[in-house]
Amino acid sequence: MYALKYGNVHDVRATGGLNDTIEQYDHYTMIGNGFKFSAYDSKALFRAIEQAIGLYKDKKAWKKLMLTGMKNDFSWDRSANHYLDLYNSILR
Repeated sequence: MYALKYGNVHDVRATGGLNDTIEQYDHYTMIGNGFKFSAYDSKALFRAIEQAIGLYKDKKAWKKLMLTGMKNDFSWDRSANHYLDLYNSILR
């Protein structure tokens, strides 16, 4: 999460907290903050790296991807507000 704040683009295996934190980049919608792969093998990792390299060649899209990651809010304030919303919806 700290690395996203500094503009790092991630290639991660979709497991645990990484799967929750990184949203797969979609070339058509330009939504997402990194690249994910599910299979536990080198070929899946290589495909994710190829996607990242392909996007890196498009400097405008790459910069947008970096800025998207930098804008992510993983603060406790945000989490606390989600919990408050949940508790308030239960009380209604």
